[in-house]
Amino acid sequence: MTKQGALRRWRPVWIGLVVLVIASLFVFYPPLRTAASDFLGVFRVRKFVAVPINVAALDNPTFENLLQSAFSDQLTVTKEPGPATPVASPEDASAALGFAVRLPSALPQGYPAQPSMSIQGEFGFRARVNMDYVLAVREALGKTDVPIPPGLDGAVLDVTVPKILAANYASERGWLTVVQAMSPEVQLPPNLDLQQIGEFGLRLAGIPTAQARAMAAAIDWTNTLIIPVPLGYASYQEVTVAGAHGVFLADSATEGAQHGLLVFQKDGIVYGLEGPMSAQELVGIAESMF
Repeated sequence: MTKQGALRRWRPVWIGLVVLVIASLFVFYPPLRTAASDFLGVFRVRKFVAVPINVAALDNPTFENLLQSAFSDQLTVTKEPGPATPVASPEDASAALGFAVRLPSALPQGYPAQPSMSIQGEFGFRARVNMDYVLAVREALGKTDVPIPPGLDGAVLDVTVPKILAANYASERGWLTVVQAMSPEVQLPPNLDLQQIGEFGLRLAGIPTAQARAMAAAIDWTNTLIIPVPLGYASYQEVTVAGAHGVFLADSATEGAQHGLLVFQKDGIVYGLEGPMSAQELVGIAESMF
């Protein structure tokens, strides 16, 4: 969703996300309970919730090496996305994506009306949880007192990320990127206690026991994407975009002009806007899409 420079700026956020992915299986695309408990379910993201975490304990070589090994051993790519394909018009993009593409009608001064657009192909992967890694991660983070929820060992997570449109607007002020895609899908066994696993992930991320338990009970794990916000590196605020709930994150380490990321979901489509702008500016740009 972002340029390489933005990825470097947001590295603590991605570290936090990885922690919860490894720990709790539900961070990117948490599941909705299915009535047919003997079948796999297919679920989609409906809401974003930001969770402030302290990432100081996560920044150690042992933990990073464990993550690299875990991804190498437990993740299998089931569908390669291939190279991004340029697309000439919103109409062509809509036909390729299967939904009506929306572009901003109001842009800050200096940005062109027409962006350069490309489509990233569908991507899929499968993760199988190995309890040895769960135990090792828990020990590396100094959280051996956190009980491990039942059902994690051997659990399989299948994720499909649909095609993604990226619209890039160039200006002397900096890049503005608008992305949109259908909500990713996840398949996993329905016999997991999501609230219990959520509390486990939150505690591994450094949130105190009582607070993690209260947060896990308050969050609707059936449709919520957790966005870890690393304290000291980023700030966040909840916003409303064209009647939809969203989250804005700002890079606290950026000197001078603010750099932000806005994410929200509306009518089954996930949107992201990233650029050197405030929450008010990005929300205004996003609202001009509807």
